Amino acid sequence: VRKYGALVRSEGRRLTEMVEQILEYAGIHSGQRTFTPAPVRVDGLIDGVLRASGTLIDAAQIAVDVDIPADLPAVNGDEAALARVFQNLVGNAIKYGAEGRWIGITARRSDRQVRISVSDRGIGIAPADHERIFDPFYRAADVVSAQVQGAGLGLSLVRRIVEAHGGRIVVKSA
Repeated sequence: VRKYGALVRSEGRRLTEMVEQILEYAGIHSGQRTFTPAPVRVDGLIDGVLRASGTLIDAAQIAVDVDIPADLPAVNGDEAALARVFQNLVGNAIKYGAEGRWIGITARRSDRQVRISVSDRGIGIAPADHERIFDPFYRAADVVSAQVQGAGLGLSLVRRIVEAHGGRIVVKSA
């Protein structure tokens, strides 16, 4: 019974997350979702995301290295939306990078911007998929064949939030 209870809770969390992403995506797509910018400390934001993902990180036995300078300036953004960005990126690093057992998160000042990077040592992304992974509901063929769970909305949502904040997102994969 315990085994099934844990499975039901896990599936419940996964479905709740999927519904939240669909609602967030629909709100942004329709223009109904507005952002309330305020100064956000990157270290606190990342710390909160990692705490929220702690159970998954521990279960996958993933080491996480965070390198954020203490003097990094706050960024101007909607904290809840930015948290969604990094929850998605860290979640993807857990799902697709678990075999590499490592996630790296760095932040650096770059002129008048802050550049944040989330890295893993997982399966990688084929060059042909680099732009398509940001399309709504797109899932790469190797991800589908590996039966990795997901709706294909996470990175599309990430791109929309990042661009709504005046930023940009890029993918690099080997």
